[in-house]
Amino acid sequence: MTLTPQKFREAVLLFLFSTDFSQGYSDTVPLVMEELKTTKKNTDEAKLKAEFILTHVHDLDLLISKYSSAYDFHRIPYAEKNILRLAFFELVVEKILHYKVIISEAIRLTRKFASREAGAFINALLDQYVKEYITNQDVSNPPSSNSSST
Repeated sequence: MTLTPQKFREAVLLFLFSTDFSQGYSDTVPLVMEELKTTKKNTDEAKLKAEFILTHVHDLDLLISKYSSAYDFHRIPYAEKNILRLAFFELVVEKILHYKVIISEAIRLTRKFASREAGAFINALLDQYVKEYITNQDVSNPPSSNSSST
């Protein structure tokens, strides 16, 4: 049984969140399998993505700190912090999905695992990054024209 992208993201988030409280995933694997009604294979894939995200955690946390300048990084609750790590990873490292999808998913995860109010905080941080980096990048790197000069 294949996980939907939304459920896969939830599984990754559960693994990221679990690292804030324990060193290993031994307790998390059965929990994710039961909670999301998924297979060991899907759970292992989500765990691998979480582990890959954690290899970038220092850089991701610096980004979160930069865009959360009005709110100290250490005061961000664990759930929101890990949602931001996942979202920034998808925006900055993976660069597969459109930024609107990533932001929408981050808000969905926040409403499910944190609170409705926290969704506004997540949206503000990610939107600030997108406006500063992605939107400016599109303007500074216009597509090359197909016409050639002769």
